[in-house]
Amino acid sequence: MTDQPAVSGGSIRHGMPTSTRRPGLFPGRVCQNATVRLAVALAFADASIVVLALPEIVTRLHTSIRTSRG
Repeated sequence: MTDQPAVSGGSIRHGMPTSTRRPGLFPGRVCQNATVRLAVALAFADASIVVLALPEIVTRLHTSIRTSRG
């Protein structure tokens, strides 16, 4: 078992020995992927809540939504 880079599909992979490397398993990328997915889900949920609550907010504040034209 050596720590020499393995050549696979034209790319060189550095790091773990080839016998212990499992393709597609990169803990850093998995964590980063999960973090980005969570951030996107929270942003989507936040936007959805605001859009759904907007009519009630407008009614309770006795106001209206208008577009301003130059």
